[in-house]
Amino acid sequence: PSPLADEVLLELEHQHLIRTALGMLESRCQKILSMIYLRDDPASYAEVAEAIGVGETSISPMRSRCLKKLEKILQG
Repeated sequence: PSPLADEVLLELEHQHLIRTALGMLESRCQKILSMIYLRDDPASYAEVAEAIGVGETSISPMRSRCLKKLEKILQG
C-alpha cells in the first residue's frame, strides 16, 4: 500500500481506539467529549452545559477530567 493509504489506516485505527475508549467512560464524559470533539460543528461550552444540566463554568474542568480519564484508558 502507498504511504498515504498507511496514514489513512493509522488514522482510522486511532479513531476506533478513541471511540472504543470513549465508550468506557461514564455517560456524562462521553457526552461532553463527543459534543466538543466528535461533531463536525463542535458545541460551545454553553451548549454542552445546557445538555448535561450544569453551569457553563463547570465544563472546562469537567472536560479536563474526562480527557485525563480517556488518556488513562488509552494507556492501558
